[in-house]
Amino acid sequence: HTQLHILVNNAGVMALPERRESADGVELQLATNHVGHFRLTSLLRPALEAGAPSRVVVLSSKAHLRCPAFQWDDMSFAARPYEPWAAYCQSKLANAVFAAELSRRTRGTNVNVFSVHPGVVRTGLGDAMIWGMPLWKKIGVALVSPLLLLLFKDQWHGAQTSIHACIAPIPDELSGSYFADCAVAPAHPLVQDEETGRKLWEWTEQLLTPD
Repeated sequence: HTQLHILVNNAGVMALPERRESADGVELQLATNHVGHFRLTSLLRPALEAGAPSRVVVLSSKAHLRCPAFQWDDMSFAARPYEPWAAYCQSKLANAVFAAELSRRTRGTNVNVFSVHPGVVRTGLGDAMIWGMPLWKKIGVALVSPLLLLLFKDQWHGAQTSIHACIAPIPDELSGSYFADCAVAPAHPLVQDEETGRKLWEWTEQLLTPD
């Protein structure tokens, strides 16, 4: 196809208990949750522009608010101690920053970009995290799981904010915004910081450029 109207970057992993790397040496949560989305979107950008009006939706998370800042000299936790949730939150901040930066770079092309928090949804996303826990933690999770399942969104409700970002009548000036519960939501201050967006873009491009 030469035209594309909607792209949803939804693939992801969460809180892997042990540090793992992609084939090109990037910490696996950052590689899966951000670098893969960046690469796919870059390849499909001509089709998105040809199919305009079009939209790009990037799945982030409220967890992005827990990342204080990017550690540019050690994005992959190669030197600092690996912490599963810190790596996850960093990757989710990268999602929201990428969406905002892409919206700036597609300005005037009628391609709008949004990042979204789907909510806490009953999926298999946390399976790797649970299986990596010590036995006593697994038992604790098993005991509270029935209650947690009542609090989590089912998959239908979990998809609603992504669907909203895909098809709802959203003003062009909101491109680059972060959504939760089908509405614009407060995001990390770095999400709309142009210097951070440019730096993340260049860092990712350099990573993907063959030597």
